[in-house]
Amino acid sequence: MEYLQESHFSEGLCNVMHNNKYGFIDKDGQVIIPFIYDWAFEFSESLAGVLYSGKYGYINKKNKIVIPFQYDFAFSFVNGFAWVMNDNKKGFIDKNGNLIIDYIYDTVTYTDDNKIIVSKFNLVERFGLLDLNLNIIHDCVYENIEDLL
Repeated sequence: MEYLQESHFSEGLCNVMHNNKYGFIDKDGQVIIPFIYDWAFEFSESLAGVLYSGKYGYINKKNKIVIPFQYDFAFSFVNGFAWVMNDNKKGFIDKNGNLIIDYIYDTVTYTDDNKIIVSKFNLVERFGLLDLNLNIIHDCVYENIEDLL
């Protein structure tokens, strides 16, 4: 069977596409998770964000739904947290699906030095900075990202 490889192997599995659906294979090319998803991120911290029937959720390596399909978008987990989006606003969840930071941010960007740049837009965009534990380093009061770094 031929696959379109979407990323690299992560945690022993690789997300691939076959017949316009995504699933996961192991290093031997064996299908571990069937091709049923509309999109799939690679595994991170034992979970993968996947798109199914128009909503994102998270599965484990046995294809068990760990966090239900309820998000407009869902990013990979980093340090136990992932940002998710509903109604064009972003918030953060933990690996149990608990909302840790409400949907208050307009953008979320991870930096190379283990920080998270966030922004809120209210007439003008204002930037803030979080650490990987979601502690606020700087509130969203800066007009220029360079002022944060």
